[in-house]
Amino acid sequence: MSAIPPEAEFTSSFDHLVGAPNTRDVCLLCVGPQSPLRAYAYLAGLHAAVSTGAQSYDAASLIASAVAGTKTDLSDKAAVQKVLERADFKSVRGNFKYGNNHFPIQNFYLQEAVKYKDGNYALKTVATIVNDDQDRFHDKCPMK
Repeated sequence: MSAIPPEAEFTSSFDHLVGAPNTRDVCLLCVGPQSPLRAYAYLAGLHAAVSTGAQSYDAASLIASAVAGTKTDLSDKAAVQKVLERADFKSVRGNFKYGNNHFPIQNFYLQEAVKYKDGNYALKTVATIVNDDQDRFHDKCPMK
């Protein structure tokens, strides 16, 4: 293990990333102003698109839909799976459904790293680059 040289400077600034392109599966500008994800980001003081937060929120919503869809009887695994496959919940990431192999079919967005006047950094959505993307191996890997 090598030691870190004492002359190495570390900074919390991300100025070098401003203008860098990025892709995400979530777009804060694409969800409504009353979105729970926006509220979470605001309350947490987050300015960036929180992809992990969106996926976590969607996962909890999906589980809640399974509980409701089975009338809280989770003992029948086949029934639970059938309800989960419908993905009957409102995703904070926009339109959402599963492909035949249970991978999400979703949009991807081009984003750019920006720095706001208050010094906070964020990913600004520039465009939707792919609509309803499905993984390219779905036909080779169907769920049985």
